[in-house]
This record gives sequence, structure tokens and C-alpha cells, in this order.
Amino acid sequence: MNLKSAIYGRVSPSSKKSIENETIEDQTEKNKKFIIRNNDILVDIYPDDQYSGHLERRPSFDRLLEDAKLGRIESVYITKIDRLARDPGTQIYCLKELKKLNLKVFLGGELLDDTPEGKLLLGILGQFSEYEASQIVIRTTNGRWRKARAGKIIASVTRYGFKLEWVKRGDENIKIVSIDENESKVVLYMFDLIFKCRSCHQVAKKLFEEGIKTRNGKNWDATTVKGVLTDKTYTGIWHYGKRLAVEPKKKRKTYYRCLNSSTMANPNKDDIIYYKIPAIVSKERFDAVQELLKEISKRRVETKRFYLLNGILRCAKCGAKMYGRSLYDKRYNRYYTYYYCSTNSKPFHKAPCPTNQVRSKDVEKTVWEAVQNIFHNPENILSCNEAYLKENYNQDKIADEKRLLLAELEKIRQNKIKQLELYEIDDVIDKVVIKERLNFLSGKEQYLKKKLEVIDKSATSSEMNKHLVESVKEFGKLMEIDLEKMTDIEKKELLMGMLVYVEFDPDNMGVNVVGSIEGIDTANKLGKKLEVLKLLRT
Repeated sequence: MNLKSAIYGRVSPSSKKSIENETIEDQTEKNKKFIIRNNDILVDIYPDDQYSGHLERRPSFDRLLEDAKLGRIESVYITKIDRLARDPGTQIYCLKELKKLNLKVFLGGELLDDTPEGKLLLGILGQFSEYEASQIVIRTTNGRWRKARAGKIIASVTRYGFKLEWVKRGDENIKIVSIDENESKVVLYMFDLIFKCRSCHQVAKKLFEEGIKTRNGKNWDATTVKGVLTDKTYTGIWHYGKRLAVEPKKKRKTYYRCLNSSTMANPNKDDIIYYKIPAIVSKERFDAVQELLKEISKRRVETKRFYLLNGILRCAKCGAKMYGRSLYDKRYNRYYTYYYCSTNSKPFHKAPCPTNQVRSKDVEKTVWEAVQNIFHNPENILSCNEAYLKENYNQDKIADEKRLLLAELEKIRQNKIKQLELYEIDDVIDKVVIKERLNFLSGKEQYLKKKLEVIDKSATSSEMNKHLVESVKEFGKLMEIDLEKMTDIEKKELLMGMLVYVEFDPDNMGVNVVGSIEGIDTANKLGKKLEVLKLLRT
């Protein structure tokens, strides 16, 4: 046929080989033979190695679509339908994307049939591939929990300071957790340093100065140091099942290797399995460090000075949050308060932000005047809220998110049906595991339904604009007293509720106020509370 052809291959992230022991190379070799047999021309190979078949977005698949748009390819060869995607919903999505570009799809060397019979066969194959994938997950999960209950360690990596070793016990090899001599010294050093430095940031700085790196060769920072200092594993307690794999709520990356790439705390604490392992730090020392960290945290919260914009002020140059701090002037025996860019307080080895600290009274005055202007002229809320609407309520974004949510809900529904079918079969699988899976799916289903309700409520930006203006007018009616008569605490409560953030440019003392619908509703609640306060004051 002399078609310009591409080869697409995929292997799941669970292992380098699929269940059929087909590597990317195996799939490529098979498809090359099919291309030669059909007298087609191989243009390029698109391998998605270590990517789940439940994901719609994959780097090589996206690259294939882009090349098809440019006319570089006319057909695509795939060994089997489950290499394109696992569940029917994702399969249909991927095939539609290919068909939109008029690509001929070859499965196992044969042209995909568009007849009703061909579509029926494709649907049956899709259901089988999804069933096979769910069976793999169930068997793997069941096997891991069974091993964990038997006291076996289920882990491929360990906390810093520990290592995994295989030892022979009886007729089988057992995985155990032992102490890494070199890393454990660093852990003990951290538990000593925190008492001297009294700051996780200073501990990280000390480690940096001494050239001590993490296991991956990176620099320590305050977050990773605190993670070590608050981890009970170092007292000799290992656990399994404390966190569950879930789909991330916020997509911070374009591509993920698997669907459930985030974690959440296991709501059923009784399911967590604990083991005893060698301890690096004594319980008494660990508890003493926790008390010290609480003192440090309390010391930061109980600041002597008031900062109106803490938590909502952002730097216009780098986008980081700006926080308040005070400096003592010995000449006049007084403190001056400033806002500084948090980028300049981040790990010492990072590039600083060019923004200098600015006097707090200047910033607060500018922002408060902008907020007053909004309530005196309600229509101005539309301009200050434009960025928020564009970012969170773009119609294309809403449609895409709704489509993905509906597809995910359908997957959960199908999965629950399969779990119930398995539950009816005696002596096939641990029923406790099935119940746990059903509970997890039900919880996830409720979360997605609530998310869908929120999207449906935010139907059009015009409706939201009308709601915003009316809400501001309502607040104005409630606020018969002058805004300037509000206390500092009341002002801060209003700003924290009403605004998403305030972007500040110190070069020209300019502010960009960004609010939200939910924030204006919060402002109204505060207005009603202030109306009561007004009566009490008179």
C-alpha cells in the first residue's frame, strides 16, 4: 500500500515487560514485520515506555498526533488494542483522535474494521483488556496485603538511613530492613543539630556547608530535613498501608506515568500494618525533638507585630508569596515592619529574587485603597476578578474537565460492578480486599460527583460576573459604617476571605487585586457579622 507508517508501543510502569512479556523492542519487531508484509514505509517509532494504559495524555502518543497533523504519517501499527489503552473509554478516545486525522489503524497487522461487526469485536476486546487489567491490580493488591499480614516487608526503597537486604530463612529468601551505617550517622547528626540550630532551615544550611547530600545527590532543604525529624520510622516502627494511591487532585505536570500518581492517608487506621525494625533514634530523643519543633512553630505564629497582607501578597517579579518581618533600628530604638519576597528566604543555594523588601505601611495602604474602591464602585470587581475567571473558569477548560470527570465516573461504575461480581465467587479472592476496594471506589465516586456539581454551577462567566456585582452591592448595603472604622483583625478577615491574592510590584508601587466568587460570599458573611458589631458599638 506504500503508506507512510508509524509504530506505537507501550509498556505499563509496573514492570519493563507487560503481562505477555512484550517489551517495547518486542512490539517494534512484530510491527516491523507487519509493515514489510503490507508493503508500507516505516517513518518513525513512538514508544511510551513505563506509561499506564489508563492515561489519555502520553508524550509519544501526543507526538504521534502532532506528526499526523503535519502529514508525516498516514497509518499507525499497534500489536494489540491494550497497547493503545486498557479501558474502553480511553480506547475510544485514542481511536477518535487517530480517526480525526484520517489515520489508518492496524492492530496485529490487520486494518481496523469500521463495520458494525468490527466495532463489536473491538468493544469485546476492549472489555477483555480492561477486565485483565483490573484482575492484575486485584491479584497484585491481594498478594501484597497477604505478604504484609504475614510480616514480610513490602517495599522497593527505604527511608534515608535504612537499606533493604535479602536473607535466607528456611527455604525462602526474606527481605529485611537494616540500618545503613553511613546514612544513619547523618540522621543522628540532624537530630543533634536541631537542638543547636533551632531551625530546620539552619540544619539544611549546615549540611550544605559540610557537603552532605541526600541519597539522590541533591542538597537538603528545610522540608526534607523536617521530614526526617518527624518520621517515626527512625524509632523502629515500619508500616504498610498508611497511605493509598489516588489520582492527583491538581495536575501539576503535563504527563504522569500512572493514573494514581498521588497518595492520601488511609482513612481506615485499623488496616495499617506495623512492623518492628532496628531503631536509629531512641523514642525519648524523638519525642524531645517533636516538642522542640512545636516550640519553634509556636514562636513563629505568635509574632508581636501585625501584618495585614500575610498569606495573600505575591511578588509581581517571581510570583512567590511575600511575608512580613520586622527590623530593629538601634538609632531610634524602634522596630520597622516590611514585606519581603519568600524566594529570598528559600534554600541558600537558590538564585534570589531581585525584589527588595518594602515598607509594610506603604503596601497595606495601597491595597486597602484598592479594596475600598471596589466596594464604592461594585462594577470594578469585574476587572480585578478577570484573571481569576480566566484561570479557573475558561469554558474550554471546564468542558475538558467535565468530560474527564464523567469518563472517570464511568470507569469507577464499571470497576464496582466487576468487584461485586468477584465478591459473589467463593474462594477466588480475599473478600476483605474486595470490600476495601469497594469502599475506596465509593469514596472516590462521591468526591468526583461533588467536583462535577461545582463545575456545573460555574456554567458561564456572564452568570458569575452578575453574581459578583450583586454580591458586592449586597455587602455595600450591609456596610453602613465606614470601612476605615473596621479593626485590623476585621480588615484581615475581609481580605483573606475576599481575595485570592494581591500581586505587588515594588518598582511602581502597583497592585493587581485578584478575587473570587467564593471570596465575595465570604465578605458578605463578614458584613452581616459587622452589622451586629455596629449595633453593639452604638
